[in-house]
Amino acid sequence: AFGTVLDRRPEQGGSWILTVDHARRGARSAWITTHDGRASQALVWANDPRADLAILWIPDTLAGLSTSAPSDRDELRIVTH
Repeated sequence: AFGTVLDRRPEQGGSWILTVDHARRGARSAWITTHDGRASQALVWANDPRADLAILWIPDTLAGLSTSAPSDRDELRIVTH
């Protein structure tokens, strides 16, 4: 699955990511990988199975994430475990 950065919160030490809920398969955490291969673990903060949406919190270990509209260059890959 893919995700996009909803909001960066450097003062809180992280960013909010929006993705599809069906991709998390009940997991409470996921791995986020950027287009350039950097990876970090994220926590599932909220989800709505009926709307098929999930919001993840990722620590600012992935510097330079952008809240701009998603593009091929900015896509985040979401993998649950």
